[in-house]
Amino acid sequence: MGLLKRLVRLFLAANKLSGIIPASIFNSSAITSISVTSNYFHGNLPINMGLTLPNLKLLAAAENNFSGNFPTSITNASGLEILDLSHNKVAGQVPANLGDLTNLQRLNLEINLFGGNSTGDLDFIASLTNCSNLRMLSLSVNTFGGENSFSGSLPPEVGKLIHLVDFNVSHNQLAGGMPISLADCSDLQNLFMQSNFFQGTIPPNLASWKSIEQLDLSSNNLTGPIPKELQKLQFLSYLNLSYNDIEGEIPNTGVFRNESQISLTGNNKLCGGIPELEFPPCPVIKGKTRGKLKVIILLSIVLPAALLVLGFSPDNLIGSGNFGAVYKGRLGKYGNKLVAVKVLDLQKNGASKSFKAECKALRNIRHRNLVSIVSYCSSIDSKGDEFKAPIYELMENGNLDLWLHPSETTDQATSSRSLNLLQKLNIAIDVASALQYLHDHCEAEIVHCDLKPSNILLDNDLVAHVGRRPTDDIFVGDLDLHNYVNGALYEQVSETMNPLLFLEGDENRKITPGGKNSSGGKEMECIISLLKIGLKCSARLPNDRMHMNEVVRKLHLIKDVLLGLRLLTGLNHQDEVASSMN
Repeated sequence: MGLLKRLVRLFLAANKLSGIIPASIFNSSAITSISVTSNYFHGNLPINMGLTLPNLKLLAAAENNFSGNFPTSITNASGLEILDLSHNKVAGQVPANLGDLTNLQRLNLEINLFGGNSTGDLDFIASLTNCSNLRMLSLSVNTFGGENSFSGSLPPEVGKLIHLVDFNVSHNQLAGGMPISLADCSDLQNLFMQSNFFQGTIPPNLASWKSIEQLDLSSNNLTGPIPKELQKLQFLSYLNLSYNDIEGEIPNTGVFRNESQISLTGNNKLCGGIPELEFPPCPVIKGKTRGKLKVIILLSIVLPAALLVLGFSPDNLIGSGNFGAVYKGRLGKYGNKLVAVKVLDLQKNGASKSFKAECKALRNIRHRNLVSIVSYCSSIDSKGDEFKAPIYELMENGNLDLWLHPSETTDQATSSRSLNLLQKLNIAIDVASALQYLHDHCEAEIVHCDLKPSNILLDNDLVAHVGRRPTDDIFVGDLDLHNYVNGALYEQVSETMNPLLFLEGDENRKITPGGKNSSGGKEMECIISLLKIGLKCSARLPNDRMHMNEVVRKLHLIKDVLLGLRLLTGLNHQDEVASSMN
């Protein structure tokens, strides 16, 4: 084909072609358009293709198995308007001079191996400010960002992409605050930043987006209130703020009037909103002094007697550990908020030290999937004895162990419920996200060392929160974690795997023309992928275990397959990508 000197357009998309694209094709200098999307091509893209294809305007190589590094010479193809390398295995840094492609309109690099988990991974965005016609930029599901604490932020130069319409940086390792300069992207219609580590508040100046239609900031560490300015965005039809730590009153106009257009799940400090959202009413702040509202904030509980109304009795006992017992109770000044009070037995050696260490650790960490501390009590009880009790949010659905293995003592309401595969997968994502935060995004790395179902607590929405409880009652004698796992050999899979899992939803499954159960095959494929992750994470040597960044990424991909948002081939492709990283 390299002899076709007058060849201008080459379209081979959506076939079953495989192998390596002949290098001679890239010597046809007259070519303006190449599309080989949705095939099985592999190998490296030629490093000099930008020099040999000076007239190239379209390069679409998505959904193949291309590997190697980004062809840096592509920046010499100054007329390039569309560059799509998505859904491949291309790796390395994106060249910092990518902005030399001043005619670029669409850039799609999603689902590759770009970046190196370093703070400079997104430096190339600054150069894209030269691309005045850039309308679409997708960088999702890569390794942009950083493994260190609060690094790999989105550069403020992104605000200079003023004609950007579609922007996607979801499923990376990005942290830091949301750049307020994003508000300068006045033509923005679709913004996807979910599944990162963005923190801080949502900038209120985002109300300057006059054309925004879809905004997804879910699964981050955002805090503070929902800016009321968001209800003024007249074209906003999809808003997802779920699984953050947002608090305060939910607006009730604009997009917030329609429950089908918003998702706020996993933000337990929100209140108000339309009744369909089923959030609790906001507390009424009573009384004024000299024109100022008197707001009572509980910093610590001085008198243990105030807690006695909660009832430190066996009826309210919900757990026990090495250093004391945990009771269910209510805090009157928080609108009778349900809490879990951990009353320490200070007669036990190390209990007081444990209290101080726990308060210090929990004060410095904040994540939607970690049990948060509401307050603490350190005082003298009615007998003159020292009294210490950290107070946590109460997870009303108990711990995961009670759901997976209900015992005879489990209450009837819980024992009659079960988790489906999607719910279990969501819980796995929650737990992995918490560990990823502890390992890579705290000021100092925190290793949990005590992860098990009874340590995973579920709130009203079945969102998982990782807590802490001793394992002394499980691992005794010569039984350690690895010996415990060895009990679940593949010969015993019928004993360890719930057979009902494979029967869920049989009535709704469709039979393919070939006689195969398509839904069942999809679920089995997802289960197999989950088991592979589990095996990799339980390797005896730490260096052989999968990094939590990769665990979270793969779990999200499995969920997409289960929900039908991605084909099974996409999941298998990502398995290949992961194996190439190891």
